[in-house]
Amino acid sequence: MNILFLSTEIPFPLDHGHHLRTYHVLRILAKEHKIYFVCFSKDGVRVEYQRKLEEMCERVDIFTLRFRGWRQL
Repeated sequence: MNILFLSTEIPFPLDHGHHLRTYHVLRILAKEHKIYFVCFSKDGVRVEYQRKLEEMCERVDIFTLRFRGWRQL
């Protein structure tokens, strides 16, 4: 089965609950399915993190979010 997995952030480093859960769900699903992973990053993504994801997933797309300050309406 092909699965599009969306996450609000990259699951590395494995340092708290959201990252740990996302990583383990990905790992288990990737054993039997093709995973297409899309996530967001608040800062630049380390290459080793992307490589770890690419080992499990068919495709990894990481979009960097840039804070542009608060706008007044």
